[in-house]
Amino acid sequence: MNMNPYELYKQQDLETSNNQELVGKLFNEASVSLRRAIKAIDEKNYATANENIKKSQVIITTLNKCLDMQYEIAAQLRNLYSYMLKRMLEANLKKDKAILEEISEMLSGLRDTWIEAVRRSKKSQSI
Repeated sequence: MNMNPYELYKQQDLETSNNQELVGKLFNEASVSLRRAIKAIDEKNYATANENIKKSQVIITTLNKCLDMQYEIAAQLRNLYSYMLKRMLEANLKKDKAILEEISEMLSGLRDTWIEAVRRSKKSQSI
């Protein structure tokens, strides 16, 4: 398959990322996909909106399945992911941009928190 340079870069970036970096990138991609869905709804391109919402749902479902339930935070994340999935389904049915904006902001916050936690973890390990 012949990929464009950007797709090739994204593929290589994913292949060379560690697990901690991948989680942050997944949060980001889910958020970006929801923002694309919002734009598609504005343009009345409902098929594209649906594709992007479904992409975010797959990402959140994957993150949910990968939770290590021996940690207390995992149960909290599971509840949050379930809420997000329920709201994305509702938003997709109603083409509700406000719900998508809410979830996109939550994902951006999770991404930022995750990146900071990874940074601090690396810093403490180097001491």
